[in-house]
Amino acid sequence: MDLFALGEVLLRALLSLVILFGMTKLMGRKQVAQLTPFDYIIGISIGSIAAEFAVNRDTPVPDGMVGLLVYSLAAVTISVATDKSLLLRRFFTGKPLLLIQHGKICEENLRKAKMDVNDLLSQCRTAGAFSPDEIEHAVLEPNGMLSVMKKTDRAPLTPQQTALQVPAAVLCAEVILDGRIMVQNLHGIGRDEIWLSRALKEQNAPPPEEIFLALCDENGQLSFFVRGEVETAMDVLE
Repeated sequence: MDLFALGEVLLRALLSLVILFGMTKLMGRKQVAQLTPFDYIIGISIGSIAAEFAVNRDTPVPDGMVGLLVYSLAAVTISVATDKSLLLRRFFTGKPLLLIQHGKICEENLRKAKMDVNDLLSQCRTAGAFSPDEIEHAVLEPNGMLSVMKKTDRAPLTPQQTALQVPAAVLCAEVILDGRIMVQNLHGIGRDEIWLSRALKEQNAPPPEEIFLALCDENGQLSFFVRGEVETAMDVLE
C-alpha cells in the first residue's frame, strides 16, 4: 500500500470515528446491558458500516456518511416514537415477562422468552438467589435482565423494619487522583485546598503528590491510598 492510499485510509478512519462519536452523543447514553434487541442490531450495523467505510477505498465518502446517518436517525426516530407511544414501545422494546409468580415458575412465559430451566436458574443466581425457592416474584425485563423480589423470610432486614435510625447517605468525591488535587471536586463537597492540607496533616499523610487516591465525603471523612504501598499484587484469581 502506497503512502497516498495509507493516508486516505487514515483520513477515512478518523472521519468515521468523528461521525460515530457525534451519532453516539445524539442517540444518548446506554450501557450494553440496557440495550434492547433493536438497539443492539442498530449498533452492530453502524459499526459494520463505519468499518467498511474506513478501510474500503471503493466506497465513496458520501455513501458511507449517508449509511451511517440513516441508521443513526432511524435509532433516534424510534427512540422518540417509543417515548410517545406505548404501543410502539411494546413493539420495539417488548414488555416485561413474569417468570416466577408467588414462588411458582410460569412455564408458559418461560417458553415465550425462549428460555429453559437452566437459563432461569443462571439468571436467578446472577440476581443473588441460588434457588427459586427464595423468590416470590421474578420478572424478565425487556433488556434480558432478571429482576427478583425475594420472599419476605429470605430477604435481608432493613433499618425501617427494625426501627433503627441510620445516617443519611452522603456523597463521596475523589479529592486527590494520581497525585493531583481535584479542586472542583473539593468545592463540590464544600471544602477547599486549605482544609485538605490540614486534614492530611491530621492523619500524618504524605504530600498530595505521593498519594495515589484520596476520597472525602460531605461530612469531611477523608481516606487515602499512598503510591507504592503494594508493589506486587497477589495472584489469587484464575
